[in-house]
Amino acid sequence: MSRDALALLAVLGVLVADLTASPAAQAADDHDLCGSVIAQAERSHGIPAGLLLAVGVVESGRPAPDGALQPWPWTLNVNGKGRYFQSAAAAHLGLEAALAAGETNIDVGCMQINMRSHPDAFPSTWVALDPGANVGYAARFLARLHDETGSWSQAASYYHSRTPRLAEAYSRRVSVAWGSVARDGPVPGPAALSMSLSAARPLGSAYQASPLPTSRGFDAAAVLDGLRETRRVQAIVRDAARHARAPGAAGK
Repeated sequence: MSRDALALLAVLGVLVADLTASPAAQAADDHDLCGSVIAQAERSHGIPAGLLLAVGVVESGRPAPDGALQPWPWTLNVNGKGRYFQSAAAAHLGLEAALAAGETNIDVGCMQINMRSHPDAFPSTWVALDPGANVGYAARFLARLHDETGSWSQAASYYHSRTPRLAEAYSRRVSVAWGSVARDGPVPGPAALSMSLSAARPLGSAYQASPLPTSRGFDAAAVLDGLRETRRVQAIVRDAARHARAPGAAGK
């Protein structure tokens, strides 16, 4: 079997795992990954309690089993189009596919770090998705913005953009989320706060766009459509399963 064929089988394996994973079981395992790291990062960097969590909720908030919004670690936003993945492996595949397709305006992980604005933030795409690394970078960035502005509210608005109109709108959303965290704990769901997944693009003055290297080994762009067309992939998987069960299929 050729190397490309083996790579394609690996891709399909990740897709199958992502499509067949129980959402409830995955939620129980992963919904707290961002929040626990965020709480530690707030303490380590002197960030007011709940502020970094509020930014995370605005960036990648996804309803937990209890209906509250929690930052979701396996979140990507490519050119303003956000998507939640069920697993780290599936999110990594989506990230590699987007990069191979030439995309650079990509927000990644718990805190949706923009890989074009922050090209040196992470040594690899896997590290970019790691909750500890992702949140740690966001905490350091937010703390630096506070050092620059002298205001946590201004720092939070600059986390998203230095364009006044965009910064002000973002700051209002963070303030609503932060107030809810401080008052009630977990942030209520989207129906209560009208929060949708945002396409945050931090624009710190020290960061310039530059090409982002991507790992090779298979044509990730070729499977991008499969990632976007879940129903089609599911049909392919079902057909393959039926073929595998057909008489005489074994061993081929």
